[in-house]
Amino acid sequence: MYFNKHTSFYRRQRKENNVKVTGLLAKVIMSKFEILQNNSVEKEVEKMDTIFDYSWDLARRQTFWASLLFQTPKFLLSCIIVGAYYYLGMRVFGGTYTLSGMVGLLTVLALFEVTLRDSIEYYEQFTKSFVHIEKLWDFMDTTPQIQ
Repeated sequence: MYFNKHTSFYRRQRKENNVKVTGLLAKVIMSKFEILQNNSVEKEVEKMDTIFDYSWDLARRQTFWASLLFQTPKFLLSCIIVGAYYYLGMRVFGGTYTLSGMVGLLTVLALFEVTLRDSIEYYEQFTKSFVHIEKLWDFMDTTPQIQ
C-alpha cells in the first residue's frame, strides 16, 4: 500500500496534466488565426513542450513506483518457486519424497502461483482505473450544490 500511494499520486498528476494539454490544444485550435496573426506559434508550442516534458517526468516517476508495487510480489513468488523446486528436488534425489509426491506438490504450487499472479494483475488494473473514480469524487466534493 505504501508504493500505491506514490503511484496513484503520480498517476493523478499525469491525469491532470493530460487535461491541461487537452485544454491548451483546444485553445490553439479555436484561436488559430489569432495565434498566426500575432506570430505566437513558437510560444504556444513551447507551452505544450513544457507540459509534455513534465508529463514525461511524471510517467518516469510513476513507472518507478509501479514497478516496485507490481514487480516485487512477482519476484518474491518466483524466488519461492525456485526454492520449492530446489527443496523438492533435493528430497526426491535424497529418497525422502517420491516423484509423484513432488509432482502433486508442484501442481498445488503452480495453482497458487497462477491465482496470485492473476490477483496482482487485477490489482494493477484496479489501481489504474481508480484514478478516474477519485477525480469524480473530487468533482462531487468541490462542486457547489444546485440551489
